Order: sequence, then C-alpha cells, then structure tokens
Amino acid sequence: MQLERSVVDAVAAGFAIGEPGDVVLAARGWVSLNLVWRFSTGLGMWAVKEVARESRSELEAAAEIEAAAALVGVPAPRMIRTTAGAVTLEVAGRVFRCHEFVDGRAPVPGASRHDAASAGGALGLLHSAALPWDPVLRSQTVFGESHWLGLIDRGARGGAAWVDALRRALPGILAAESAASEWRDRAHRWIGSHRDVRPDNTMRVGDTLLLVDWDGAGPVVRGREVVGALEWWRPHDDAFLSAYVDVAGEVDLEEGRGEDGGLVWWLETNVEHALALPHDEERDWAVSTLAGSFARRR
Repeated sequence: MQLERSVVDAVAAGFAIGEPGDVVLAARGWVSLNLVWRFSTGLGMWAVKEVARESRSELEAAAEIEAAAALVGVPAPRMIRTTAGAVTLEVAGRVFRCHEFVDGRAPVPGASRHDAASAGGALGLLHSAALPWDPVLRSQTVFGESHWLGLIDRGARGGAAWVDALRRALPGILAAESAASEWRDRAHRWIGSHRDVRPDNTMRVGDTLLLVDWDGAGPVVRGREVVGALEWWRPHDDAFLSAYVDVAGEVDLEEGRGEDGGLVWWLETNVEHALALPHDEERDWAVSTLAGSFARRR
C-alpha cells in the first residue's frame, strides 16, 4: 500500500515537516480504519496518521486534551500542528494528523508489570490534572430502536453479511442503551482524559512508556476509566492500580462499575463504516464480532 505522491507532498507542506523522502506504512488501526505512515524528511522522521473514525471537530477538541496532558508531563509523542495552527489537515477529502516519529514498540503481546505500572502512573498523572473537555466529545450512547432498524434495513438492501448478526443483537443493544442512559444520569464528576489506555495504545521507549493514539480523548469518570483499563492490563492490573493510586490517590472503583455505553457507540461507528464500504471483509467481520457481544443480553 502506498500514499499518492501528490498527497505526500501536500501533507508534508501542510505540517511543514520538510521535503519528503521515503514514506512507508508503519501501522494499521482496527480493521484499517486508521493508517499510520512514516515520513522521512530532511528535518526528521514523522508519524502521519490518516484518520477515518472521528470528525475533524472531534479530533481538534480531543487534541486540546492531548496538548494539556503534555504540559503536565504525561509522556506522549510530540504533536505537530499545521502551518495554520490546526491539528488536522484535509487533503483530497482525507484527514491527517502528525506527530514526531518515536522509535519504540507497543508491549503487545506480553506487557510486563513495569509496563502496567508505567501506564497506571501516566493515567494517574492525567487524572490528577482534572483537565476540562469540549462538550462535542461526549459520545452518544443511546441511538434508539428506530436508528438500529434503519441501519439493519440499509445493510439488508446492500446485501451486507452482518445483517443477521445485528438483528439478533438488537434486544441486547437496546438493553445496553437503557443501562448506559441510567448510569450516565447519575451524578458523576467528568474530566478530560485519554479514554483508551490499553497496552496497544502505549509505546515502550527504553524505560519510558508513552501514551499514544489520543484521537478518542474526551470526558471520563475516573472510576470508570480505571475499571476499564484494569481489564486490559491483566494479569498485572494490581501493579497498574497501585501505581495509579500512588500518583492520583484513592479512586472509587464502584462508580466505574456499570454500563457506560462505550461498546454501543463503537458498534454503531463500525456499522456506519461498514455501510460506507460494502462487502469489505474486515469491516463485515468487525460488525459481526461486536454484535455477537450483545447477542446474549436481554
């Protein structure tokens, strides 16, 4: 897979990162929704991300959390803005972001206790800052039955492979939406945060663990984000939590237990992307797999 030369030149100029030489595909996100290209120029090496998941307004708002996190010392790659001061650049209808390229690797598989503790400490530092957030970032978690039936109908008319799986999952989806609505109506203190501190969203560089992939940053409830992160860092979740508490103090994990609707949002996002690119095997698989997690709920 290659990036067209006209796009390469426009991206390099837009971010003012120098005359581009080699450009190679460095990483793919979930079902290739997002692609990361490594640009080599006379000024250095750069991680240029082609983003298909979030809107430009969401990306710009999320980047304000990322920038504020860097100011309080949360370890992360350096973000590069465009010559106009924006975070995103649109070229030929495609949206790009840019960071300084970091020569490291995600601790996947086999994250160590040190990795888990480093991630917990980074999240604790981030939560301690109690960062503000833009209301545009509050993810929708209740779409309603008519919306889901509309998606199923659109998929059926296009012969989508995932239609039956989504139809079977509908009772469970609606149950999850109801639970998410109830959870979000409780009194919570929301702060701006990363929202996806998993091992594959970190990068180990020497003894330092960086938090990467801030595109989904937005409002969280402390306990909810910690509970979710602990699941990802097993069997070293105790090291993660201990490091978090050392930095941020005690956290009420009970406020994080419950349905917050994150998986509902992620399923709907994947359905919309599958509809935009019909009969793509990766996207069909993604919808069927995510729908299956709701099939047994009632």
